[in-house]
Amino acid sequence: MNIKKHFQAICAEFLSKTKLLYLPTLFSETPALRVINYHWTPEEESTTLEKQFKFISENYVSLDEHGLRAFLRGEYHKTKNAIIISFDDGFLNNWEIVDPLLEKYRLVGWFFVIGNGGFADGRLLGGNLNNNYCMNWNQLREVRSRGHVIGCHTMNHVDLGKTNLFKLGSELIDSRLLIESKIGHPVSSFAYPYGTARSFSKTSIKMVRNNYEFGFHNFPIPIKKDHHPHALGRICVESGWTTDILQFRLNGFLDVRYRKPRNNFFKMLKESAALS
Repeated sequence: MNIKKHFQAICAEFLSKTKLLYLPTLFSETPALRVINYHWTPEEESTTLEKQFKFISENYVSLDEHGLRAFLRGEYHKTKNAIIISFDDGFLNNWEIVDPLLEKYRLVGWFFVIGNGGFADGRLLGGNLNNNYCMNWNQLREVRSRGHVIGCHTMNHVDLGKTNLFKLGSELIDSRLLIESKIGHPVSSFAYPYGTARSFSKTSIKMVRNNYEFGFHNFPIPIKKDHHPHALGRICVESGWTTDILQFRLNGFLDVRYRKPRNNFFKMLKESAALS
């Protein structure tokens, strides 16, 4: 366990024992929406992942795209906070481990997949995104048929902050069209790859706004009604975490760490609207 993870675990355990872990929830006047994001979900962490999903099912309301739409319009009237559970890259163990647990606990998963992430030619992306590690189109269609959300995560998992205009069309538009053609359903949601303050540009943000209803970045923030639908912040989580650590992050104890890149994204989002 690295130093940051160890510190996070110690803080979560201390706050849980002293009951301070629940303070942000107690002082929240209205229900909020949190978005969490997983990647690799190995079998050896399936027990802790199931505990997380059980905790989520007991304390949150899991939303699909219709639920998100209603939440942002101010039409969410439940007492529990809402949550979106997302998974990036379309890994095969999301199908093998995650999908059955989502069904067991009646939760909705959002799977953001890569157009060339092993579905067609098996080429390597970052050394591990290939046919041996990713879901195939049949599996994705089955996931979609059970009410889960399939979103886009670019064509080749590129850094959009470094991608020129010509390639952006392929990464953000052609990828959506490809996924839609394979799963037989519209794709309305997009998740930016990487989690740095420079992994997007005003041009890429504008293109996402023009081609998707919802856009997700990786800078956590509680979401309330009227929140911008293209600036939905996610908490990066891990399937091996204890439920104390998960709640520690869901309650926003580390959100301040992401204030600068989050503010930078909102600034660029505003400026992107002025682009021709």
